[in-house]
Amino acid sequence: MAQQKWLIVRVLCFVVLYFSANTASSQSNNDLLNRISRLESEMNDLNRHVFSEKRTIESPSSQNGIKTASEPLVVKSRRAVEITSHQSAAAQNIIKLQRLEALVRSLQGLSEELNNRIDKLVGDLDRRLAVLETDAPFKDKVIARQQAENPNAISVVSNQKKDKKSGVLGYLPDSVNKKTASNLDSTKVISSVPPQKENKKASLLPVGTPNERYKHAFQYLRKRDYKKAEAALLEFINAHGDDPLAANANYWLGKTFYTRGLYDKAAEIFITGYEKYSTSPKTADSLLGLGFSLVRLKRPEDACLAFGQLLNEFPQLASSTKKKAITESKRIGCEG
Repeated sequence: MAQQKWLIVRVLCFVVLYFSANTASSQSNNDLLNRISRLESEMNDLNRHVFSEKRTIESPSSQNGIKTASEPLVVKSRRAVEITSHQSAAAQNIIKLQRLEALVRSLQGLSEELNNRIDKLVGDLDRRLAVLETDAPFKDKVIARQQAENPNAISVVSNQKKDKKSGVLGYLPDSVNKKTASNLDSTKVISSVPPQKENKKASLLPVGTPNERYKHAFQYLRKRDYKKAEAALLEFINAHGDDPLAANANYWLGKTFYTRGLYDKAAEIFITGYEKYSTSPKTADSLLGLGFSLVRLKRPEDACLAFGQLLNEFPQLASSTKKKAITESKRIGCEG
């Protein structure tokens, strides 16, 4: 009996344990199932959320300007792109501006360099001309000797123009005019070179065009070989008296005499250029040279007449020539 009771108790315990284990296992399975269900629900919610945002971005309503929940993100991205593009354009403009500034600075430097070179060239040209015009030796002994040998050297050269311009400067006696004009050929230029002998000297000018021969003669003047320049220029004038360059050659021939202090000879050549080549651009320069020669010959009244004739007859005179005439006129005390 006791054994049967004990067996019954054991069986009951086993049954209780069996059902309790089944109950715990069932509860555990239910928990897992609930958790899985919740995860599936959350995944479905997440999928729906993502799918709804994607459709909102691609929907026609957002493209037509209808406000949606995702519009602020799109606007921000567009603004960011626009700001980036503006910054890039501004940076490119700054680079271009810097390049232009550098180019302007380089051009300014080049312009200043060219101006300096031009100033140097002008100064060098002025110095060279000054040597021919105002830097010549004029010692008192030379002037005295020239005046003693030929006190009335200045004369009217061209018979063809004598009636028109004779006495226009008012400084030559009629007896000197007649004596000088009778001894000169109207087609020849006065020269300090004595009459050539029958045996002709070798030519200083090469065979060529008048322009080439004139340039060759002028080279002696550049080298300050005034004797050869005198002979070459005279040869050119006698050979090409009708060429337009003859007036230039006559003017520089006078300069060769002036530079060597032979002011009476220079005055003769200058008045020849004034009368014979009256239409040449060198006419005014010849008249200016005549005035300076007369100043060196101690004849200020005649020089004033020459300067006055220059200023009155050539109103469109070059500024440099006009300035020289006015300055010298004031220095020697010309009236007016």
